[in-house]
Amino acid sequence: MWRSTWRKARADLRGRKLQTVLAFLVIAAAAATLSLSTNLRASAQLPYERLRERSNGADAWVTFTSPADLTQLRSLPQVQDVGEPYPVSWENQGIRNGSVKRQVALVGLGPTLPAFDHPVVTTGRWLAAGGGRELVLDAGAAQLLDLRVGQQVSLLRVEGPVEFTVVGFAVTASRAPDPLNDPAFAYVLPETLRELHPGIAFGNDQEHTLRVGVRLAPGVPLLAFFEALRSDVHGDFNVRGADDIERNIEEANQFNLIFLRVFSVFALLASGLIVANAVGGQVLSQSRDIGVLKSIGFTPWQVTGTLLLQNIALASVASVAGGALGLALAPVFLAQAADVLGGPASPRLSAPALLMPIAAVIGIVALFTLVPGLRAARVSPLAAFDRGGVTGRSGVSRVGGALAGLRLPHAVRVGVVDLTRRPTRTALTLVALVLAVITATFTLGIEATFAKTMKDPTVIGGPPYDLGFDRDTVEDATARRILADDPDIEAVLPVYGTAVRIDRFGFGALVYEGDLTDDGWPLRAGRMPAAPGEVVVSTALASRTGARAGQTMTLQHGASDAVTVTVVGVYASTEGDVLAALPGTFPITDPPTDYYARLRPGADPHAVADRVVAASGGELDAEVFADTVADLRESWRPLLIGLNAMLFGIAGINLTSNLLLAVRERRRELAILKTVGFTPRQLTIATVTGGIAVAALATLSGIPLGLVATRIMFDVLSSAAGIGTGVGALPGIGWLALLLPLALATVAVASAFPAAAAARVRVAEALRYE
Repeated sequence: MWRSTWRKARADLRGRKLQTVLAFLVIAAAAATLSLSTNLRASAQLPYERLRERSNGADAWVTFTSPADLTQLRSLPQVQDVGEPYPVSWENQGIRNGSVKRQVALVGLGPTLPAFDHPVVTTGRWLAAGGGRELVLDAGAAQLLDLRVGQQVSLLRVEGPVEFTVVGFAVTASRAPDPLNDPAFAYVLPETLRELHPGIAFGNDQEHTLRVGVRLAPGVPLLAFFEALRSDVHGDFNVRGADDIERNIEEANQFNLIFLRVFSVFALLASGLIVANAVGGQVLSQSRDIGVLKSIGFTPWQVTGTLLLQNIALASVASVAGGALGLALAPVFLAQAADVLGGPASPRLSAPALLMPIAAVIGIVALFTLVPGLRAARVSPLAAFDRGGVTGRSGVSRVGGALAGLRLPHAVRVGVVDLTRRPTRTALTLVALVLAVITATFTLGIEATFAKTMKDPTVIGGPPYDLGFDRDTVEDATARRILADDPDIEAVLPVYGTAVRIDRFGFGALVYEGDLTDDGWPLRAGRMPAAPGEVVVSTALASRTGARAGQTMTLQHGASDAVTVTVVGVYASTEGDVLAALPGTFPITDPPTDYYARLRPGADPHAVADRVVAASGGELDAEVFADTVADLRESWRPLLIGLNAMLFGIAGINLTSNLLLAVRERRRELAILKTVGFTPRQLTIATVTGGIAVAALATLSGIPLGLVATRIMFDVLSSAAGIGTGVGALPGIGWLALLLPLALATVAVASAFPAAAAARVRVAEALRYE
């Protein structure tokens, strides 16, 4: 009997070729999206793990900013191995290629790389002995600068530019690559570093540090190592663990992951709706077949099993195809991190990541098949033959009767009334289109937020200024004069950068030379600092440390400076873990390296940037904050447009499937309408009218739901980015009005084939057995 069940299931799939193909495409799309998000999640850490293996990387890196005895470090029982210490210069220095410049930290390493914890060369070669003017650059910075191996570059320093030849690009496991971490590492020979910094003892201050990689003994957590280091090793230091760096790199893909997860859920639900529609229609259209099956001995479970078998078989093939597609697309999203880490972008091939999407899709399809399947199993043979075995409402509902009384054209009235004959199926189709409208509303909200941010950078935690300038070799006084002389610059805010820490946790401190109380900073709580000793912490830092307005914090600055500050506010910042203060809070002696500029209304920021760069002889680098936002928008658009197109496609397929079922069920009625004078054109209008009504209702109900979902999603995304909630902007009425024609266009495409099928119904064939 089960062999007969399989034969019946296979025959049903072959007999509904178009609907089978449509269902296959939708289920495969849902599986592909879910597979993509699952594999990205499982593989987000893989490029960094591969890098650590290739570099024989450490578990933690200790950066000394005061003299220390490294033998004490090696003698700790928590330590298994210690790498070769190397000097790092964090002075103000950079490399320019055309209009693009990146800040760099110079690292001194010999021509023979150590076996433990060494950089990995991704392009070109490593430094050669005697290569005093050779340089190996961080691969991420090289990519941003568009450099080539063998190219001559100028290392821009306060003392003057120094010419180098780029002989290779490299990556290190000791920190996230540029642009995730700034400045980038640039490697030179130790003697070259000493030549550039005569008389400097590295490991004595924050600008000239000594760095060393440490492999911990098995089972030793990073915190236990830090406590032992603080207790038994003298000196001032910062510690960074591999887990911290790995998490930093993983966060680069967090927005893509959030988007894909949301769209995966929507796609799965939409796929389930199509299956429920298809099976429900199948039960109605094959009720006589079900009666025959039960008459010849099929049990209720075998009837249900027939429906389950054909849909699970279809879902199995479609989900495997979709899972393979998601796996093939994963390298596109992993490439952002893999490229700058010098490894392949192939995903991690783990059984859970491969099988979970397939199992989830098959489970959803089985669930949406089981309910109508059980209902079909309860139909008796006599009921199945009586009126075609139709269960539930087959006539016109009260709503349909009321609509029939309206003075509408006959074709339109027929199309609208037909929607009410199968309210459950219409509702499922409506939900699929509503999901597409919700996602389109969210996408319009993202566009509105980008537009708002380009006008006001504080929306996402940017400074309330239009331009940022980075000083290279030009003197501070000269930079201030150039900025003050430009007629379109209204205000300039010099910015000092330094580093502080709480225990082992180090983070940045920005010192602003100016009045911060009236500048429109994106405060989330409290106020901006008004006197030395007061600080505001970013939302990311507040989340990590628990800092709140009104409390005091003791920070370590430099080798021996313990600074007690009062937190007076919390503000959003794109800089991540950072605090802001006024001069006098920290003992800073170096001049500022950055300047924010606010322009007069109507001024062109690009023209101002060009003038300032030209006036400084290229030694002041400009950043138009609106351009940074525009670049981010362009990187997100392909993903959002693709996912929206997929969901509208699913909704369209759902509508096509629904209308095809309706045409099949109503062949007799369509034939009767033809006999009483309906033309093929009127039948086409009647079919399309139902879809238009669904589109209008979906748009009216989907937009409010989409606005609520948009607000929630923005809060999730902005919180993940560490800039707090309430950031996003909702789309305006003009943009939302575009959703109706978009839904109608989807209906027009989806209705084309069913409408043509309705118009081609032949009266003689449809009424042959009546």
